Amino acid sequence: EESKVSIPITTRSPVPSQPGKPICKAKAHDRITLVWSKPNEYYESVECYKIGYNEKKIEKAKVTDGRVEEIVIDELEPQTGYYFKVKAKSRYGNSQNSLSSDHISTNPLRPVMKLIPHCKKLQDSPTVYHLSMTRVTATDVQKYAKFENGKASYQIKNK
Repeated sequence: EESKVSIPITTRSPVPSQPGKPICKAKAHDRITLVWSKPNEYYESVECYKIGYNEKKIEKAKVTDGRVEEIVIDELEPQTGYYFKVKAKSRYGNSQNSLSSDHISTNPLRPVMKLIPHCKKLQDSPTVYHLSMTRVTATDVQKYAKFENGKASYQIKNK
């Protein structure tokens, strides 16, 4: 007589392991570029990454366009600190969150940039704006137009 033996087999689905801790590659007053290392296990199954962060106690997230270990998080507040976490997403499930990034702050808004919302853009390269003196007071222009950056200076022409 034939006997049947059942042997339990445990298989592990190829859910990606935890990605590396996000690191700041570059930053400006309104954006932070992050990079991280890929998961050590089941990297092939990664379809994209989800980057989570909090802004003013509101949870926000951004998703990469495919399997790339870099993203620009934009539309951030000037001179504000953030912490970021990365999660690998695959059709088999999501990885655990990465370790939290170090505290990363956006740069302060350059004084001359405060005039941009009051200007009309005339051309892109080089960027030229027209500032109507009826919209901004002369005091505002004096306050911000004197600002100079080591690489660029700002010039206001009177017409």
